[in-house]
Amino acid sequence: MTLIIVSYQGDTALEVSVALWRVANILIGSLIAIAFSLLLPIRAVTSWNTLFNQNLRALRQLYQAHASAHMLSIKQLNSMKREVLERHMKMIILLPNVQKERHKLAGHYRTIITIQRTLISVTEQLIETHWSSDISRRQLLAQTDLKQYQQHIITILNQLELASVNHSHLVNIDELPNIELLSTMAEEISPDDTANALGIYGYFWLTRQFICQLDALILQLRILNQK
Repeated sequence: MTLIIVSYQGDTALEVSVALWRVANILIGSLIAIAFSLLLPIRAVTSWNTLFNQNLRALRQLYQAHASAHMLSIKQLNSMKREVLERHMKMIILLPNVQKERHKLAGHYRTIITIQRTLISVTEQLIETHWSSDISRRQLLAQTDLKQYQQHIITILNQLELASVNHSHLVNIDELPNIELLSTMAEEISPDDTANALGIYGYFWLTRQFICQLDALILQLRILNQK
């Protein structure tokens, strides 16, 4: 287009040579850009993995915070949850490009997105249920077996985070805690009134869902690592 426009401005050789020089510059710049994009591509899967690792760390921190006797402030918790959800939305936006780059594993990446969203939701509900009342919170904190159970989950989340960051295999991940122990722990607390009973039993049910989703996530990540 530059050559055509300049050519109609006159018949001097200088104007034509300037137009040709500009066209050559554009072509050279385009070729350099294409070469760099092929040699050093910025892949969507790299950005997706970074966001996923950051969310794994944040989920572990949120779960660890909710099980502590010293809860973070509501402002801090809301800030962490907002950042997790923002990263999750970015992962959803990147998903089509990730699926193109890893088309054979496209369904697994979509499944991981779904599992992560469920884990985020369950974690939010665990926080709300754990701190729904002072009585139920004290009863849950006093349950020694529950503390060990929660610590087991935190350890697995930490192992999962490290394995994902280091791109290592998941063979060294501990086995998930036994789900059947949750009903036993709930019966040992034996809350006095209906209101507290609903909160406590609801908490153990949510913990069960968290374990199930964590198990599904580990399965999907192992499939990705095998490919």
